[in-house]
Amino acid sequence: MSELYRYLLTLLVFFCASCSKEKYDINYEIIELNTTTDLRSINFINENIGFIGGGKKYDIGLIWSTINGGTTWQADTIDAQAIHDIKFYKQQPILGTTTGRFFFRNNENNWYYSQTSHPEYGWKPLFAVAQTTDSNLLAISGEGYYWGSIIRSENGGETWEYYTSEHQFFDLEMVTSTIGFACGFGAVYKTEDGGKNWQILDLKGDIFKSMCFLTPQLGYIIGDEGSILKTEDGGISFQEIRKPNHFWNKRLHWNDVQFLNENEGWIIGENAVWRTQNGGETWEILDNLPQCNYRSIYLFNYQKAILVGDSGCVVAI
Repeated sequence: MSELYRYLLTLLVFFCASCSKEKYDINYEIIELNTTTDLRSINFINENIGFIGGGKKYDIGLIWSTINGGTTWQADTIDAQAIHDIKFYKQQPILGTTTGRFFFRNNENNWYYSQTSHPEYGWKPLFAVAQTTDSNLLAISGEGYYWGSIIRSENGGETWEYYTSEHQFFDLEMVTSTIGFACGFGAVYKTEDGGKNWQILDLKGDIFKSMCFLTPQLGYIIGDEGSILKTEDGGISFQEIRKPNHFWNKRLHWNDVQFLNENEGWIIGENAVWRTQNGGETWEILDNLPQCNYRSIYLFNYQKAILVGDSGCVVAI
């Protein structure tokens, strides 16, 4: 056996063992929303009340709500284009939309919004939003992979400030009222003062699409080119659970990651759904689910989840 062949075989064994996987069939139900639009976000306030948001890029924004844990859904529209993100503040949803509108809902269940507009680039999609106090709002935006913006208001949306970067952003997560993370094209940023200032972390090598931070120290990050990363020190260092796509493994394109705790979590993407019970040491590949570009997931527990994706795809597990 040549030295080159032995080296390549050792390398292949190493990469196969570093992220052990097992195919797994699971019972599921397809939920019909009677739409073919792309569904981009799902989130629940509690086990009963939840929302799904979506819409094509230049179509009207669509939102569905449930009060029975997803058994039935009620459709609604808002005065914006596609809905990209759904979060909650004081038991009410907030939304990020394609038209740069940051939506709120009042106690009478009426929608209203604050319009963001970058001083140089105009309004751009809000891919993720957050609210940490009555007055402190945050959102992330960007376009074409060549620029991005972290947007912040200190007065409830009356005026906005813009932190502009050379990296397009895709996800934003505030772990506390002061500590948060933003990720995007080849970069992850961190704030420790509620979004006033941001520092870039030492992490590159993928288009980072989604994050899940359980504490200010413990978090998971996934990329469009298949990488899975974990930090246990607030982003000072990262453990590479799965390397980005390369020629000897299956190409994966992740969109969302959700963990219940340090060990139990799910990752979804284009025709791919994985879950782990040991922090990513081994994975179950849910191999019998419908083919779909899955974009967002809500976990009720390790066994129960709802996934949404392109062309009106909703799958309950």
